[in-house]
Amino acid sequence: MNIVYFSKGIRGIACLEAVLQAGYAIVAVIGSGQDDELNTVCERNNLPLHMPEKPNTLEVAELLETFEADIFVCSGYNKILKPIIFNIPRLGTINLHGGRLPFYRGAAPTNWQIINGENEGGCCILFLDEGIDTGPIICQESYPITEDDNHQSIL
Repeated sequence: MNIVYFSKGIRGIACLEAVLQAGYAIVAVIGSGQDDELNTVCERNNLPLHMPEKPNTLEVAELLETFEADIFVCSGYNKILKPIIFNIPRLGTINLHGGRLPFYRGAAPTNWQIINGENEGGCCILFLDEGIDTGPIICQESYPITEDDNHQSIL
């Protein structure tokens, strides 16, 4: 299975490394803005890295089509993808989201779970649709949060 992986930040990179360790074929990585650690991971694993400023353009769609990916995977990516992009792969586009849905939609869900004093956090995998974290949920898991936890320890 060929994957195009969309990533930004430490959670996205941690998930990318887990996907690589599991043996999946990443054919390209799409990043956002300056991300030296993502660049390092891509160089170390010989992965092509692209950083489009505006990902929802015909030019980017045409580039993504050349990778012939079966699925797109997003984790930590900070841009909202439109149908012109997320409908490209035959299996769709999934998001590895760091919060329980529908309660923690949007950005920084891990941080918000800690800020709100949750004793139990969650994460889920869902398909992308035109909303923000509103697509069909594939799976959802819970985990304990202690008062000593922070964003890094939960990752």
